[in-house]
Formats: sequence, structure tokens, C-alpha cells
Amino acid sequence: KDIDIEDSITNAIDALAKDILYSTTANKENVVNDIVNKFIPNEKLYFLENSTEVEKKNYFKSKIKDRLYKNENSQETRLYKELKDML
Repeated sequence: KDIDIEDSITNAIDALAKDILYSTTANKENVVNDIVNKFIPNEKLYFLENSTEVEKKNYFKSKIKDRLYKNENSQETRLYKELKDML
């Protein structure tokens, strides 16, 4: 596990929780895409160097979803339920 990637996932989850669970944002999909764009560590995804930007984003989203699926706390459980179809 790469610590920088894990930190980016943690930061993205924190931002998602703030913007999805604690606000009245209407379009959750736009929020998810904005946060993924903000926190994706492109330079750290060296093992995906021949991948497109979309593939990198999908990989990062899948890592966020995996972490939320593990439900380490109640906030992540709620966020997983909100976003499982968007990630």
C-alpha cells in the first residue's frame, strides 16, 4: 500500500462526507467527480502509467468505494449507502 494514495483516499472520504452528508447539495454525482478530481494522486499512480485519465479516476473511485465498504465508522457506512452506485 502506498501511504500517499491511502492519504488521498482518506482526504477524499472526509471531503465527500462533508459535502454529501452535511450539506444540501443537489447533484451528488458532480460533487463526487469534483472531489475525485481534486484528490486523485495522479503522480502516485505510477502503476497505471499507460492508463487514460478516466481509467485512473475509476481506479481511485473503486479504492474509495472499497474503503467505505469496510465501514470503519458510522460516517463511512452512511456515505457508502449514499454513494455506492456513483463510485
